[in-house]
Amino acid sequence: WRWSWRAATSLLRPSPPARGIAGEGAATACVRASVSVELCETAAMDSNLLFWTAALSNMGMVVVLAAAGVRMRRRNQISRHRRLMQAGSVLVILFLPSYFAKLHFLGRENMDVWSSGAVWVLRFHEVFVLLMLLFGFLALRRGLALARTGNATLDPSDPPAAPERARGHRLAGWMAVGTAVAGLLTACLVLLGMYQRAGLV
Repeated sequence: WRWSWRAATSLLRPSPPARGIAGEGAATACVRASVSVELCETAAMDSNLLFWTAALSNMGMVVVLAAAGVRMRRRNQISRHRRLMQAGSVLVILFLPSYFAKLHFLGRENMDVWSSGAVWVLRFHEVFVLLMLLFGFLALRRGLALARTGNATLDPSDPPAAPERARGHRLAGWMAVGTAVAGLLTACLVLLGMYQRAGLV
C-alpha cells in the first residue's frame, strides 16, 4: 500500500517549469500590468484552489444524493428516489455556469507546470464527467417517461411500463452513478496534485 500511494502521488508531482514561470494562473496579464509575478500567481492559484475545492464538495454531494436515491429505490420509495436524483441533477446544472464564470474571471490552469501523469488523470476525470452528464440526462429523461406508469406510482390501476423502458432507465441510472463515483475519485487526485504544486501538501 505504501508503494502504491507513493506511485500514485508521484504521477501528480509537477514537471520542471518550461519557461521559468510556475503557478496555476495566467501570469502574463500581471507582467503587462507591472504587478509582481509571484504575488499574482499566488493569488490566481489560491482562487483556483478555492474554486476546485468547492467544486469537489459539490460533486461529493451529488454522489451522496445519488447513493441515497439508489437506496430509496431499493426500498421501493419511488417519490423520494425521484426527489433525491433531481436534487443531484440540480447541483450538476448549477456547477456548469459557475465553471464558465471561473474560466472568464480566473482563466484556465497553467498546464505547463503539470506532469504528464497529472494531465492524464485530468483527462480521465473529464471523460468520466462527460459520461456522467450523458447517462444522467438519459436516466432523467427515461425516468420522466416512467412517471405516470405503475412502476413509479405503485398504483395497480396504472399501466405498467414497457420492460425495455424500465431496463433502459435502470441501466442509464447505474451508469450515471458509476461514472459520478469515478469522476469524484479522479477529481480528488486532480485536486491533490494542485495542492502539491501549491506546496500545501
